[in-house]
Amino acid sequence: MNQIEIEAIFTAKVTEYIQNGYTINPTTMSGHQGEIAKIDFRKGDEIIRVMLESTTGWEDEQHCEYVRLVVGRNTEQLRRCRPFDTMCTTIWNNRLEVIEERRFYQIDSRADFFIEDFSEYRAMAKKQLDRYRNRDSRQQRRELPEAARMIAKQFIKRTTGKARVNSKEIKVFKGARYHDEPARYYAEYRGKTYQIG
Repeated sequence: MNQIEIEAIFTAKVTEYIQNGYTINPTTMSGHQGEIAKIDFRKGDEIIRVMLESTTGWEDEQHCEYVRLVVGRNTEQLRRCRPFDTMCTTIWNNRLEVIEERRFYQIDSRADFFIEDFSEYRAMAKKQLDRYRNRDSRQQRRELPEAARMIAKQFIKRTTGKARVNSKEIKVFKGARYHDEPARYYAEYRGKTYQIG
């Protein structure tokens, strides 16, 4: 799921409250508490807030980033003010009585991809971490066995034009010189390094 789909879910929830006879209550929506978006509704004395917020936290010993869709009821007494006075009608997000909540987990904060199922999120996060660790391990130079020397010997002969190359002087390894490049094969021979592949 992506951002547009989450926005559609938010819109559907807002529409549901309008269809159930709630009106938008603009006087309680001023100010910002870090949420992505919020809309307050009134029906009689009841005020309901529908909001999206981005947050991080721990769930079942797993650190995660997610967007929350929260439907909450105001439980605190609001002071009476003159019409459309927004200075005395703050509703605090952390004091709402949560009626409904949906979480959209985000594997990578740079990607427009979210998932609702936490077990799938956990599996994807583990796979991502494993890939990251494997990528980091590619940065480490690993010397390859004897069979790789024979391949490197032929490569060095072709590259240098030399008829004789002492395989005992060849070291073949796999690794990446820079963090963002893929691992490649290299051969060292008499002070020179040759990229094999």
